Amino acid sequence: MLRALSAAELYLWMFLPVKVFLLGAGMDEAAGLLQRDIWPQESEVLQSMRVAGARAQFVRGRYSPGHAPHYFCGNGYWLSSALADCAEHLLQASASALQGSAGDATPILPQNCRRPNYAPALAGEMLLTSTCLAEAVQWDLVCGLSELAAGRLTTAISHLEVAALELLLCDGCRVDGRGYFGLALDDLLWLFGALAAEIARSTTSTSSGAPGGRGERAEVVESPPLPRLAADLLAHRSAPLGPWRGRGREKQLLFGRALGCPRVLRPAVCTANGAMYSSTSDAPGLLQTCHYEHQRDDGRTLPLHPMAALRDAHLCEWAPADRVLLAVPLYPGLQQLRHLTSIFAWLLPALAWFHGPSGAALLAALWRQAHAAEGQGDFPPPLRSLEAETTDVVLVPIPAEPMDVEELLGKELLAMLSARPVTALRSAADVDNGACRCYSRGTVWGHPEPPFATAGDLGAGDGAALRGALRAHFPPRPWPKELWRGAPVWRRCTSPGGSLPEPVRVMLVDRGVVIAGTPPTLKRNLSNLLELEGALRALEGVAMVRLQLQRLPFVAQLHAALHHTEVLVAAFGASLAWLPLLPASAHVVELHPPTAGASHFGSCWPSAAAEGSPWNANPRSEWGAWAQAWGLQHACVASAREAEVRCRRDWTVSLWEVERFSLDVAATASLVADAAHRIRLARGPGRTEDRGVLCEGP
Repeated sequence: MLRALSAAELYLWMFLPVKVFLLGAGMDEAAGLLQRDIWPQESEVLQSMRVAGARAQFVRGRYSPGHAPHYFCGNGYWLSSALADCAEHLLQASASALQGSAGDATPILPQNCRRPNYAPALAGEMLLTSTCLAEAVQWDLVCGLSELAAGRLTTAISHLEVAALELLLCDGCRVDGRGYFGLALDDLLWLFGALAAEIARSTTSTSSGAPGGRGERAEVVESPPLPRLAADLLAHRSAPLGPWRGRGREKQLLFGRALGCPRVLRPAVCTANGAMYSSTSDAPGLLQTCHYEHQRDDGRTLPLHPMAALRDAHLCEWAPADRVLLAVPLYPGLQQLRHLTSIFAWLLPALAWFHGPSGAALLAALWRQAHAAEGQGDFPPPLRSLEAETTDVVLVPIPAEPMDVEELLGKELLAMLSARPVTALRSAADVDNGACRCYSRGTVWGHPEPPFATAGDLGAGDGAALRGALRAHFPPRPWPKELWRGAPVWRRCTSPGGSLPEPVRVMLVDRGVVIAGTPPTLKRNLSNLLELEGALRALEGVAMVRLQLQRLPFVAQLHAALHHTEVLVAAFGASLAWLPLLPASAHVVELHPPTAGASHFGSCWPSAAAEGSPWNANPRSEWGAWAQAWGLQHACVASAREAEVRCRRDWTVSLWEVERFSLDVAATASLVADAAHRIRLARGPGRTEDRGVLCEGP
């Protein structure tokens, strides 16, 4: 670890400022030399740092075998998202301020940001002891940006140094800016290098200590450079070829990914006795999960055993030569197998292997990476995508426990993954009968990361492809009888008053009783739901339906979202999980319980500071992020407004759940009316049936 920290320090202070200067000075020849001749060696150095951090003796000793450090958060994943939201806000607002736009770049409370005495020591301590490294990294980034906003350059770079060291040596972080950490390593390196060059130009007095805090350094204070640096950083992000990501789409796809999930396993791979076996150098090894429940501090993995450990391997059944195994890890605890959000967080991304451009591109890149690592040039050609006819699917509960696939919520969608029955690795039948099946073509472990509180791997093209596949598998007619009875107003082709043709279809979700019992369990129910229902029914050109989705069969719920809903109005919870299935023009109004003292399941800002629009103002909330990735429109209404200063929120959690809360009915109805107006404008001329809107006549 000490050697890795020393190497990382030299990289940050000796090489990085020079690289950033050459890139920012417009020296095309020098930039080309960096990218063409130096980057391959630089890439190897960065990878060796990461491996050194992963193999550090103290880190390995702290965690028991089968655990993946730094991937999960033991004290709640919400704070990392809150800090990421703050950091992005500071950058965007600062860049807008430079261009003369109004923007609030107020930093977080100064007393929460203490200057690190010695950055390498603090970074090493966090790498060895932190149960939520994502939170630690984001905290130092936000503190660094806050100090930059105040013009304290030396303190700012000390914070950025800690964050950069942590990411350079992290053994389980995704650092391309699209994962749970929400932070791109190359963005952080660029910002650090630019600031180091800034300090070198403006330093007025320096002691005998080396950079990074080894000796006392005079604080450099000058006019805040954050607006200019932020604008330059945003321009750097938009460059078609990142100077840290290499050339070519596949290299950029693979840059900064957490090692482990998803990945491609080279053949042969066998499943038997509730375990997985490999005949290649992948085993013995550990297969990491792709769980979205990042707050789980047990971060367990699945052991991948060598084939020699499989008894009676000669008795195993071999799948056809064209067959691929898709093994999907999932979290079975806390009734997550019956929770729609948890199901869709792995099931919809797993479907992206079959439908959409992003899954196919990532699969091809992972396939080539896995086989190239073996040093063989004759590996089988990469798959363009997975196909249900040639894919076997096994669900892998982690932590391990028996599961019944038939008890899974949304099991009706599993037929889209495989033409053969989907099985569970830990099912009682699998363990009892000793069934063994082997695959000679390849195995795909895991799924792309969903855009859940972060950008993820999927985009609008994947959303369109997924909706198209679902519409083909679940055609619009016939209507499920339960939906036919529960949504009669949707069966008309004109608005209830008849003044406007083709009403906009609004679904208001009534959460009702979440868990039956005595007394019944209520979570996040609206106390003024009837008032809101009346206000929405009174809107012109709107066909509003109030539904308790849990009372409908799964397929009826799917039909309501996939074929009918244009505006979804629902309280924070599993009802919003239907958002990814809504049509491309859909709008979502999230009803949020009180935010003060609540865990940060996401933010609920009423508008984006830069634009003032209520739509897509919360890109780091759970469903705001998914809406933005999918190209949908998302707005949030809270029962009590968030603190006006975006980064100065109270981080203390005192409220984990509420039974009932009330909302501003007028504000919610105004959002729905605006959504309906925008949808009508987007429709344009055309007959009802031409646009696929389902109705049965006036």
